[in-house]
Amino acid sequence: MQRLPKIVRILAVISFTAVVVLFAALIVNSFQNSGKPLTSLAPEGPSAESIQKLVIPVTAIAGIVFVLVIGAIVFITWKFRERKDSDPDEFPSQIHGKTTLEIGWTILPALILAGIAVGTVMTII
Repeated sequence: MQRLPKIVRILAVISFTAVVVLFAALIVNSFQNSGKPLTSLAPEGPSAESIQKLVIPVTAIAGIVFVLVIGAIVFITWKFRERKDSDPDEFPSQIHGKTTLEIGWTILPALILAGIAVGTVMTII
């Protein structure tokens, strides 16, 4: 596999950084209230407060899962990238059939979803 020219890599890093900075600015800006009376971050009433108490932990769990998945993708992409001296016909070792891993990545999401479901049902009732 041919490496990208240095200028293309630099432009890719600059573009990625710009997107991250703009996305962060958008998130920060979305939490600005500016004295407006309607906001979803200030619940009014008992139902809105109970929903708010559910939304915050669910959003936190989703954020943690997002960061872990993106971190794993970046790490795996970096660690197992194709090297200059690698044989293009060589096939990497496979993890199919590793029961512990397969059970782990099946049970963990099920437990997370079960916890969210319990919180949702308790909020509805």
